[in-house]
Amino acid sequence: RALYRELTAQPAVVKRELGTVVTLGPETSPAIQIQPAVAHREPRTDFFLPHGLSQLKTYGGGFAGRGAELAALDAAWAGGEARVFVLHAEGGAGKTRLLVKWLGSLRDAGWPDAGGVFVHSFYSQGSDERRNASSELFFQQALAYFGFPGEPPTDPARKAEELARLIRARHGLLVLDGLEPLQHPPAFNQGRLKDPAMGHLLMALAGATAAREPALCVITSRQPITELAPHQGKAIVQRPLDRLDTAAGIALLREFHVRGTEEELARAVADYHGHAYSLMLLGSYLKEATDDHHIRRRSEIPLLEEDRERGGHAGRLFRAYVNHLGEDSPEVALLRLLGFFDRAAERKLLVVLGAIHGASAQTSETRVLNRLKDLHLIAFDGPDDPIDAHPLLREWFAAALERESPEAWRAGHQRLFEHLIATTPQRPDTLEGLDPLYQAVAHGCKAGLHEKACADVYRDRILRGTGDDGFYSQRKLGAMGADLGAVANFFVDSSWRQPAPSLAPADRAWLLNEVAVLLRALGRLEEALVPMGVSMDMNVEWEEWKNAATSASNLSQLQLTLGRIERAVEDGGQAVQFADRSGDEFQRITKRTTHGDALHQAGDRGEALALFQAAEAMQEERQPEYPRLYSLQGFQYCDLLLSGMDGGAERAAWRVWLGGVWYRRVSSASEDLPSLGPGIPGGMTEVAEREAADPDNATPVIPPGIGGTQGWQKNRFHDPDGMVRAVGEGIAACDRVTARASGAQRAWREIFSNDPPVLDIALDHLTLARAGLYRGLLAGDLGLGAREPSDPPRSAALADIEAQLTAAVENLRKAGRSDYLPRGLLTRAWYRALTNDPGGARADLAEAGRIAADGPMPLFEMDILLTRARLFGGREGAGMGDGGKDGAGNNANDNQYPWGSVTEDLQAARRLMEEHGYGRRKGELADAEEILLGGVGAAGP
Repeated sequence: RALYRELTAQPAVVKRELGTVVTLGPETSPAIQIQPAVAHREPRTDFFLPHGLSQLKTYGGGFAGRGAELAALDAAWAGGEARVFVLHAEGGAGKTRLLVKWLGSLRDAGWPDAGGVFVHSFYSQGSDERRNASSELFFQQALAYFGFPGEPPTDPARKAEELARLIRARHGLLVLDGLEPLQHPPAFNQGRLKDPAMGHLLMALAGATAAREPALCVITSRQPITELAPHQGKAIVQRPLDRLDTAAGIALLREFHVRGTEEELARAVADYHGHAYSLMLLGSYLKEATDDHHIRRRSEIPLLEEDRERGGHAGRLFRAYVNHLGEDSPEVALLRLLGFFDRAAERKLLVVLGAIHGASAQTSETRVLNRLKDLHLIAFDGPDDPIDAHPLLREWFAAALERESPEAWRAGHQRLFEHLIATTPQRPDTLEGLDPLYQAVAHGCKAGLHEKACADVYRDRILRGTGDDGFYSQRKLGAMGADLGAVANFFVDSSWRQPAPSLAPADRAWLLNEVAVLLRALGRLEEALVPMGVSMDMNVEWEEWKNAATSASNLSQLQLTLGRIERAVEDGGQAVQFADRSGDEFQRITKRTTHGDALHQAGDRGEALALFQAAEAMQEERQPEYPRLYSLQGFQYCDLLLSGMDGGAERAAWRVWLGGVWYRRVSSASEDLPSLGPGIPGGMTEVAEREAADPDNATPVIPPGIGGTQGWQKNRFHDPDGMVRAVGEGIAACDRVTARASGAQRAWREIFSNDPPVLDIALDHLTLARAGLYRGLLAGDLGLGAREPSDPPRSAALADIEAQLTAAVENLRKAGRSDYLPRGLLTRAWYRALTNDPGGARADLAEAGRIAADGPMPLFEMDILLTRARLFGGREGAGMGDGGKDGAGNNANDNQYPWGSVTEDLQAARRLMEEHGYGRRKGELADAEEILLGGVGAAGP
């Protein structure tokens, strides 16, 4: 009922006999813009009842102006091209009230054409920007509401795309109120989103065409959404909600029966800068606290310096209410209690606080609550519902209580902490069940109980320990964002440099590593560097060499992801030194592979190979029942083996692919040359053998731009003997790698006692897929070609590659490792190109591109540019005939390069390679330039 009155702009308290509905009459002020009635339409027969409307809280009455904004929202919903509509303004500008007004008009019209309406307020997780609110619960609830079957995906991109698909399919309306807890402050990281899944969702919704998949997402925030700025246009609208103009401000004051001339009221509106919430408070205050309700009485309200710092004119009015109601009144006591919360306060928690700073049994009396509600200071629905207040009010009273009564501040939070940990099940299984424990962590830290909150609540009850079967919230629920919000409470500020001094040294070091892992998992890579570096320095200072080795190794891997290869090599070398000083054999093995992997990416394959061989010798001594490297270390070694000393099987397979580009062009015009089949862009064993037997006939198939016969002979790939040798060596390398990855899978089943981590499962599948793909290309036995009903089935090898890739990508998503997923997507893009699925290949390239850009991950960006140029840069004869589909299912002209210019892509790839020292790709890039651009780069190792 309370929400109904809010939505219909009726008074909070209706002073009529039961059953009478009072409807406000039209105002005489010209600033009140009466919206034309929207014709009522019956909702769709498959309409989902709205979800979450009660989360939209408004504090006080009155609504004036905003006609242009309401009209823009109506137009967006009624068939406009906008898919994402952002209203941004400072706190108290009236964003939520505007949403309530607009949604009320849609409801009265029967929710026209809506298949579902889902509302979520991120203020329900707390309005403190330091809390690092997460989107996990929102996605869980929204996916269920729109009909997603089963458990939601853990991969941010996938769950965002699934939700966007469901919303579009139903012509859904998604309303996200108060998004700023998911955004960095404007002064940090350009105010970008902290949550990658939310960014993916907004871009996926914006990418829907209005004609085919109409849907709308309306967002309110205190700041624009940085990621959307480059794409603003018809599909994405970011509109500032300006302060009320003079006429609207005067009209709002008149609604509270404030007296005064137009000029006097206009000066008041100007003095309060048209701030809607402050003007509402002013009108309510003058109506309540003065006998004549005249605007001149506002001069009696002082504006103190601390009010300027916190809350501005709203703070000035909060102080005025304290003076008017009385410092010791039950009303002020309740307002102070609300300062203990960053969200709506449960009544039972208010009772727990008890007689804190003047609170008493009278505090929760109905009379007190109703008076504060009539004054537009609090909001609640039924008699047992939580009590909420505007974030500005809660923040002001919290700051005042902490400043003026620090002992009461700590005591109150301690009571809440002890109550929450005592009344919550020991280890809840769901994200909703964990929420009281997340709240307990925040209250415990504000009470100064950092050690107890860390050990007893976060580590023991939320994570369920940190061993092989621990980290429950992250591994089972994917609650990286929620855990980061909890961990943030243990830090002095959001720079992640300094955990609370009251924590034990070991806990400080552990928390630095924990926050770095969480930031990395959420794609906030630059932020993760800081705690990783501090953790390493701290462990070195304490001569904790095992922990120092782990920190240095993590730092090396992160530097590599960020494209800082030189730093990655340095940190990897330090990790080896620290591991050797620790004497721990496992550390000595794994840190050599970290260092070796960094050297491999730098192009120093010889030194990298020596490190991997040394690590494997140690592994054989440590674990003779399985002497080979496995897990991440095994994947890195197999990656090096496929790369070889001069590019190996990987480069040879790409040479085969690129060879198919020009070979098909000339073979189709010559009856004397063997045909590779209409769908085969490679499979060059037959070509190599023919040219080795009759080198003179090689001349007609020299690609244009290679530089004549002399250039042909200089290039090992085009030397007939060298070509046969490269193919043979590549096939042998693929077989060795396949044996290693298959052996690791058997070891997990037959030797090791515990189950493999999801990432290990994914990487083994990816290794097998890559080795199978390269081998098939080199041997030419994949059974590719035009697929007709009479054609023989494709080879078992091809089916196995597809199965391995599917398992690899699925498990990489489950692992939540955005720093590995692009590897799987790029390999699958190549496979899809091979099997005449250009749309699928482009979709994988696009997803990998989004992940790389979010990082940023410049090495992956270079890989993507190079891969798409090789896959699509030689469209004629590349086995990618017309008739494919793009990522949205549209017919595509597959004889055109989808990204504009092959030359520009390869030039950009070279710039990235040289800028970051990505020597591993030097030879592959030179091959692509030679074939596709006519010899821009010199082919080399």
